Formats: sequence, structure tokens, C-alpha cells
Amino acid sequence: MTVNEVKTLLRIKDDSLDTYIEITLPLIKELVLKYTNQTEIKEGMKLAIAKWIDSMKEDNRVQSESLSDMSISYFDLNNSNGMPSEVKAILKPYRRVKFI
Repeated sequence: MTVNEVKTLLRIKDDSLDTYIEITLPLIKELVLKYTNQTEIKEGMKLAIAKWIDSMKEDNRVQSESLSDMSISYFDLNNSNGMPSEVKAILKPYRRVKFI
């Protein structure tokens, strides 16, 4: 997965977040591979990676905001590993059982 793929999935048109994506992409890929017990990133996992990168740039302490009649809800990060629930749902079909 490349920086350009993340930018395309997140509909980012400028280069202002390139450095941020370059730094976080390998970290998130490693976490996703560990969570799913896979050895390589499958095509369907790319959306989850992009969404997780996108969620990290938001203020994690704010779950929702309202202004007049407009309301915005952010990712739910109320879990032990910091993975947004939406990302976890996308990755669920890719999880493999790990035998110890």
C-alpha cells in the first residue's frame, strides 16, 4: 500500500498530509497484520488502513460535536488497542485464528 493509495481512498487532493501518511502507514500496516494474523495486506484491508490513518489525525478525546443543527460523530476509540470500531468491523473477515 502506498501514500497515493491512502490519499485516493481518503479523497485527499493536496500534499499537505504526505509526511504524516508516510510516517503512520508502516505503523498501521504492522498493527493490522498483527491483528489479523496475516502475512501480507489483502486488497480489502486497505480501506481499513486508510480509515485508521484518517482517524488518528482527529482529536481522540472528542467523540462528537454539534453546532446548531449540524452534528459530527467521530470514530469510537473506546477499546483497549485504540483501533476504531469501524476499522475492526472491516478487518473482521480477514482475521485468522492463531494457534499457540
